[in-house]
Parts: sequence; C-alpha cells; structure tokens
Amino acid sequence: MRHGRSNPQEERWRARLATRVAARTAGDLSRAVGVFGGYVPLELPLALGLEPLVLSFGGSPQAMQLGEKYVRADACPFCRSQVGVAEAAPWLGRVAFLAAFSACDQENRMLETCGRFLDLEIQVAGAPRTRSPNALARYREDLERLRCRLEERFEAALETARLAGAVAKMRRLRARLRARRADLEFADFAELVQGCLMLGVDPALEFLASLEPKAPPAARPLRLFLAGSCVARDDLVFARELAELGAEIVGDLTRLVGGLLACDVPEGTSTLAALAEAYFHQPDMGARPNDGYYAALAQAVEAVRVDGVLLRCLKFCDIHSGERRRVKEALEPLPVLFLDDEYDAAARPRRRTRLESFVEMIRCRKA
Repeated sequence: MRHGRSNPQEERWRARLATRVAARTAGDLSRAVGVFGGYVPLELPLALGLEPLVLSFGGSPQAMQLGEKYVRADACPFCRSQVGVAEAAPWLGRVAFLAAFSACDQENRMLETCGRFLDLEIQVAGAPRTRSPNALARYREDLERLRCRLEERFEAALETARLAGAVAKMRRLRARLRARRADLEFADFAELVQGCLMLGVDPALEFLASLEPKAPPAARPLRLFLAGSCVARDDLVFARELAELGAEIVGDLTRLVGGLLACDVPEGTSTLAALAEAYFHQPDMGARPNDGYYAALAQAVEAVRVDGVLLRCLKFCDIHSGERRRVKEALEPLPVLFLDDEYDAAARPRRRTRLESFVEMIRCRKA
C-alpha cells in the first residue's frame, strides 16, 4: 500500500518501470553482472560489454524474516533483508557474476550466504576504510583482480576507448537521473533511481528519455535532508510518513540514491587507475578520516536550504551510529534527528512518533 500523494501520470511510469524490471530479470542474464556496494565502478563491466545491475532490493519485514534463516537475528536489517530477497528471487541465481565491495562483517556474511545457496560466482573485496595511500593501492589491486576475472569469465578485454565511452554513458545516466529530482517526491525518486539501475544502463537511458515532463510536486512547509544508512527498494515507508506529516526530503547523501548519483568520474577517464581514483574519493562516512564526507554533506545541505537533517541508521549499524555526535556538531544550528530504524512492522508506530516529534519541534523553532 502506498502512502502520500500520487497521480495517474506517476502510476503509469511506475507501472511501466516495474514491468520492464520484471521482464529484465526474467530474460537472459548470462552477461549480467550484479553489483553490490558503492565501490564497484559501473563503468568497468559496461566497458567490457557486460550489463551492470545494481542490487538494491530488500527493505521489507517479510524479506528480513526470510533472511533470519541464514544470518543471525542481530545482523543489520539491510543484510537480513538482502538474504531474504535472494532466497525468494530465483532470477538472482541466473546472474552470471556478482561483484561486491563489503563495508562490514555483516555484509561479508550476507554475501557468503548468498553465494552458497545461489551458487553464484562472486568476487568480494573489502570497501576502503581509510583514505591512506596504502588503502588506495589495495583498492586499485582489487579492481585489477576484478578486471582480470571478468575478462577471463566473459572472454573480453578492457580497451581504453571503450572505457572512456562507458564513463561518458554513465555520466549521462547520472545527469538524467539528477535532472528528474525536482519533478518527484523523494520516495518516488528513489524508486526511479533504483528501478533504472536494475534495468541496466542502455535500457535505463531509453526509459528516462520516454518519461513525460511533469510539474514539480507542491512544496511542503518543512524541508529535510537525509543522511545515513542506504535506502533499499522496499524501504520507503519512512519517507512517505514524513510526507504525510508535512515534511519533504529535498536532498540526500545515501549510498543507493544521492550518494551513488554524486559519484563524479571526470569526463574522458580512460584508464582503470583513474577510474579507481574517482571512486576511491567518493563521499563515505565509513572511510577514515571522513572529512571529505562531512565537506560533501555540508555542501549538499547548503545547496538545498533545509530546516532539519535526518540521520537514519539501521539497527546494529555501527558505521553510522558512531557518527551521531559529529553530525550534529557539523550541522549546527540545524536540528538533527538520529533515527535508529528497522524493517520490523511492529516498530513503525514508535518511528512515526519520533518523526512527528521532530517535525513538531522544527515547526516550533520556525514559529
């Protein structure tokens, strides 16, 4: 059940997108590379003539419960939900290869579990946790290993011209998605981004070109910025609840929406080393020192002029929960709500109460 406002035009593009994603996952996936984590350059498989599919599924209580058969109950909801969807989605086992950069032990366990019961060919590396020269060198080595495995697996070769073409195509896709941001409320925009990334790059560009222009949604009195844990495909109830309370999310820096679109690969990039440099320096709260993330956060918040910030942390996620104090200090005097969230339906009333209190507090400050 959808919450908040909708109109026939939005329902039409949403239905068309869902139909195309369903057709894509039901079709030939022999040259599809599933991508997990923000450090797998989408340009690499694209330059090898492969189809990168960003795996953004999960986010529902039902999927989380399915996943608890395989991972412990105190794993983060995102990891439990990802495993649950993998069990319920037979098409994932037909993906030819899964490339992943894991940010924590729980994600490692989730990926190992998926590989075991889906019999997937997987390459997993650790996401860079520092910004040191040694970390960059290891990241380059990991990408080089991934290149070699993909070339061997698919009998392809990485060429300079094709990599530059893939960079140009991904820049175009990111730009077209960002251009739709003002037309849509956050929950609808997140659906659009994640659906397009499940289609593959060329079908996504075609779909975006077919979208009719529409007037921006009516502005709500309160404007919020979203930071923290990634937003999975079915994990948008909290955003629709905010819309019902008269607040709108006008910007974000989450891994599967704003953060992914903010990754800037310079035009003309034609070497794997240069591609690694661009992805290595993307905003990441978990990579120490994370001053770059805070600089990007402050710039993004300033650009959209908000009344408050929501730092959403999925339960048991230490990467984001450990940053609550610094986020508040960095964004003062803006009010910041630290929302310890989960996918359990029983927790929704408590979350709604906290959101209501935060919205009311901002209203009082503005009065």
